[in-house]
Amino acid sequence: MIKTRETGSGISIGDHFGRMTVLGQQWRSGKYWRVACQCDCGKITTPFTHCIGKTTFSCGCLARENASKTMKAVFVLRQKRGDFRPESERTKICCTCFRMFCGQAGKNSQHCSRECRADDPDTNYTTGGRKHKCKGCGERFTDSRSFAQFCSVECHNTWQTGYRVKIECRWCHSKVLRRLDHGRTPKFCCRNCFNSHVNVALGDMSSAWKGGEFTLSASDFRMLYQGAHKHGLRHRPEHRIVAEGVLGRRLEDGGEPIVHLNGNNSDNRPENLFVFPSHGAMLRMLREGHWPDTSNLVS
Repeated sequence: MIKTRETGSGISIGDHFGRMTVLGQQWRSGKYWRVACQCDCGKITTPFTHCIGKTTFSCGCLARENASKTMKAVFVLRQKRGDFRPESERTKICCTCFRMFCGQAGKNSQHCSRECRADDPDTNYTTGGRKHKCKGCGERFTDSRSFAQFCSVECHNTWQTGYRVKIECRWCHSKVLRRLDHGRTPKFCCRNCFNSHVNVALGDMSSAWKGGEFTLSASDFRMLYQGAHKHGLRHRPEHRIVAEGVLGRRLEDGGEPIVHLNGNNSDNRPENLFVFPSHGAMLRMLREGHWPDTSNLVS
């Protein structure tokens, strides 16, 4: 016999209280005591000992059944009165379990859950979700996920193996099978080989090599790759390279600014370039209004 602290009365193993059958396990939960019980529906619950036989008679199935009966009676009564319009109300009644649920106004939602929709004989609906077509075998299958693509793991592995290509690693030169990287052929067998290649390879030997040219979006200057530099500046503006080729010497870093006469910074012809000796000279000419109109690189 199980003693309850609240009332002092005992609860024996195997006693029935409504649909509940006492199993015997008892433990303390806070200042109250719980006991393990099994409902007639097969579900095991742990109600409080002072509630068994007073407010607790089932695991909840009895309350759901009573609520269904009540909602069914309310549904029939409102239908007789003619004051139930599902198309204009958010609170609706399920056609299977007759429970009230919240649905969208104007939507033809007649069931509160998928289970009720599956139990309704008037609907051709099976539990499990929506229909999909397997990318591996091509068969139709049912899955609750909206992004499902394969019906099984075997189909996924078969499809994945079919899209693998044999490559030769650019670092360790091992020949392996690799998956396509978003439609592109991979160049390395693993991440370690890729990191080793990035740390060593520079210029056209790098896996990210795109020709060594790019355009600055802010100024439209074309930048050209010039190899490794002691200050880490591997790209230089094309107009400075063109000017150095005409002058036959290297321009001073941070000095000797160059302007494009026609205002087009992508036009790097020698006829369109004017080299100032310093930034101060460029500012003085700008203040005086004597802006050059011809290049000083071409005589």
